[in-house]
Amino acid sequence: MSNRDNFTPSVKKTMAERVAWRCSFPNCGVITVGPKMGDDSKSMNLGEAAHIHAASPDGPRYDATMSSVQRKAIQNGIWMCRSHATFIDADFTEFSAETLRLWKAQAEEHAYNNLKYQERYVFEDNSTLIAIGFKIIINGHWESAAQNEWRFKLDSFLKGSRNELDNYISNLSSIKTEDKFVLVESQGDARKIKEPIEIIYGEDGKISLVIKVENKYEPIDPNLSGCDLAIGDDGDISFENGDLKMVSGMDAAIQHLTVATGTVYGEWWGDPTVGSFVSEYYRDYHEDLETLSKLIKLEFIRLSLIPTPDDENNPDSRPALGFVNRFERVTIKSPLLVDHKLSVDVELEWGNHEKWAGNVPIWINET
Repeated sequence: MSNRDNFTPSVKKTMAERVAWRCSFPNCGVITVGPKMGDDSKSMNLGEAAHIHAASPDGPRYDATMSSVQRKAIQNGIWMCRSHATFIDADFTEFSAETLRLWKAQAEEHAYNNLKYQERYVFEDNSTLIAIGFKIIINGHWESAAQNEWRFKLDSFLKGSRNELDNYISNLSSIKTEDKFVLVESQGDARKIKEPIEIIYGEDGKISLVIKVENKYEPIDPNLSGCDLAIGDDGDISFENGDLKMVSGMDAAIQHLTVATGTVYGEWWGDPTVGSFVSEYYRDYHEDLETLSKLIKLEFIRLSLIPTPDDENNPDSRPALGFVNRFERVTIKSPLLVDHKLSVDVELEWGNHEKWAGNVPIWINET
């Protein structure tokens, strides 16, 4: 008996119909059904109902917290052509579950607009935040994705402006190395920018960016993250029986989630390129918890995958949170600070591909 939680034929059919039997992979959209030549009574299907979270424990993006019913539900599936269904699973670390859900929503939106001719109909939940360097954050949509080339259509600027974007692209060769990166909130991914960014002007007046990126940083096992001085709830070094208290391995990794995000970018004299912008984002967006959660997720992503300049010259070093493979969800339920700390719920995948969920208190500089 198979231990896979497979979709039923009716679920597969509905999944395909909701995207007009076209592949949901960005910029693909090939038709996956048609006539079987030589037999007027039959059709041929070249599409697949791919699981977002795997149907069995050894599959890509498997989520042990889901029930069998949830794994077989249409909400856990995305319709794709066979080549792209294979592609997203062959290198599943490239494509998060959240990104696949976003692509599914975009494909269904496109099919709906074509069916109803409602060009003004807008879905609110299929965009993602895209950060380009430190000063530009954009609301945008995926248009296409390959291993080392990402394309996005830009909607609006959350931080920065079109003029700042143009200047960034024009002067990319002279920009400091720590500022040459792109972050994608939905994907939980960050890459260093490899080549000049290409701008494409659409008929709808919007622009798209084609960004060629370097390979993803390979995280380490958090159990190998070394040791550090233990930090107490008051932010000071802890003592035990009169001696300095130490933390190591997983405990050190969890503690560093707080330390890395609670350090204000540029404030440490030893290396001004470390730290985060969480305090700045809190001051600007504490009344908008959804946006604040996304921005803090971007900072977690950057700290886990983008090395500092010193790291680039030292093959044995890593980004501040270089033991995390992907931050899957960051949630803030209240803007209230307790002892100058913001309570942040985090779901992530460690470098050893184990899942972890917990609360991360982040020190906030309110001035």
